[in-house]
Amino acid sequence: MEKLFLNKKDAVLVIVDVQQRLASAMKHRARVAENIGHLLEAEKHLDLPAMVTEQYPKGLGPTIDEIRGALPAYNPLEKITFD
Repeated sequence: MEKLFLNKKDAVLVIVDVQQRLASAMKHRARVAENIGHLLEAEKHLDLPAMVTEQYPKGLGPTIDEIRGALPAYNPLEKITFD
């Protein structure tokens, strides 16, 4: 079995559309936020970049507070199409 290795120069953690109005409909919102927090901790230890996307933030609100507070920098990529 071939081993796969993460190459820091080719990797990024992308957090997609975990916004207030969308998260309020999640059955396991707290667990999702906690797990993303763990991923963000790993991202910091591995010195990887992280980015956040937000789907129509004017209507769906910003990324939830738990994630925004754990980000090294909050600079979301706003989008208005959803594919």
